[in-house]
Amino acid sequence: MPRIGVTFDDVAQAATKLLSIGESPSVLKIREILGTGSNSTIAEHLKVWRQQKSERRTVALPEGIPKELLPPLETLWHIANEQADNRFASYREQTERKIEQLTTERDTWFAQHQQTETVAADLQQQLQNAEQCIEDYIQKQKDWQAEITVLETDKQSLASDCSNLEQRLIQSQNDYATREASLQEQHTQNQAQWQTTLNELKLALDQNHERAEATEARWLRVVDQARDETKALKKQYAKMLEEKDATHQRLQKQLQQAEADLLSAHTELAKVQSISSLQQKHIDSQDAELKRVREELQYLQQEARKASTKRRKTESVE
Repeated sequence: MPRIGVTFDDVAQAATKLLSIGESPSVLKIREILGTGSNSTIAEHLKVWRQQKSERRTVALPEGIPKELLPPLETLWHIANEQADNRFASYREQTERKIEQLTTERDTWFAQHQQTETVAADLQQQLQNAEQCIEDYIQKQKDWQAEITVLETDKQSLASDCSNLEQRLIQSQNDYATREASLQEQHTQNQAQWQTTLNELKLALDQNHERAEATEARWLRVVDQARDETKALKKQYAKMLEEKDATHQRLQKQLQQAEADLLSAHTELAKVQSISSLQQKHIDSQDAELKRVREELQYLQQEARKASTKRRKTESVE
């Protein structure tokens, strides 16, 4: 296999140059012009060049041209053909490379576009999930609001019970004061009789004192019980208020976080849609450029076929 150092184009150009100066191409002369390359590599390329050259027919020259001018004219014709073929091959290679590059870029942008659409779909799904979470939070908030309403009702009921207990306590105190005043009045009215009937009054007084002490002890127990119940109800109500405030703050934080996530998802979706639009425009531009290059290549191929047909007709005339 030939080494990369010397190419077929290098050998073809050197051979054409030798023909242009009227010398026959050989391996040694071509190596002298190139200054590098092995004899086997140059010989292989020279063989291919001669085969291609032999497949082409020379154009018939008009009669009357001196024979000594025929070799230079034929050489010029071959040189012109070689240069035209080389230019066409070079342009064709450049065009194919450009088409390949544009195709690669189009495939890359298309893959990126598909990836962007996938990301947009994921973000859309996340947005829907966030909206569903917000709806769930709103429903939970409604449920908790209903519970808060129930707690408020219980609070009012407890307040009413406390008020009733306080009224009972006040009524008991009033009853006790009224009874004590009545007893005192009765004691004053009967003081004269107590002097005459001391033994009976002392016995009656002792009985009254015992009844009064029992009544007082009973009412004091009722008052203490009412106070203990009032304290317990106040503690229970304060605890319920603290739990309600903590629950409300936690729900408020969750709702704020959900709103922030929804806003972030909307912003990210807008960015992705903008990027997708720009990529689509770039893909359309690349497709248009690729179409134009293909049309230009097709036109050049048609021109080349026309030139080849014309050359064959000329050679057939010869």
